[in-house]
Amino acid sequence: MGGSQGGARARSAEDIIADVLAYFAAKKRYAYVDMLGNALDNIIALEALKDAIRDFKSSCIDNPGSDDEAVCPSVRPEELERAGEILASTLARSDTKQLILVTREIAVKALARAPKFSRVSQSSSGGGEQ
Repeated sequence: MGGSQGGARARSAEDIIADVLAYFAAKKRYAYVDMLGNALDNIIALEALKDAIRDFKSSCIDNPGSDDEAVCPSVRPEELERAGEILASTLARSDTKQLILVTREIAVKALARAPKFSRVSQSSSGGGEQ
């Protein structure tokens, strides 16, 4: 963060969280995607975000490489923390319409990206990009 990008575009907070949710979708654990995508108020959206980040940290940051079902997205702890803070701030100050637009978009992105993190998809296609 900060300084020269070296030609690489920084990922948005929404994209980082979408990858986190995609990891769980690749494991066929849709609870976080569903909770966030179906949230009708800020409290539910924030709880879904907090729980997904906590579970992701436990699964991928504290125990990297320990998952047989899915590949953890490449997210550094500080990058995850920053993305969570940015998105939490956005969700906390959103009106209902904006909240629904933001959360639905993230959920759809997560579902679309799930095959990228599935070990089954990668083994049948010869690997995937990270």
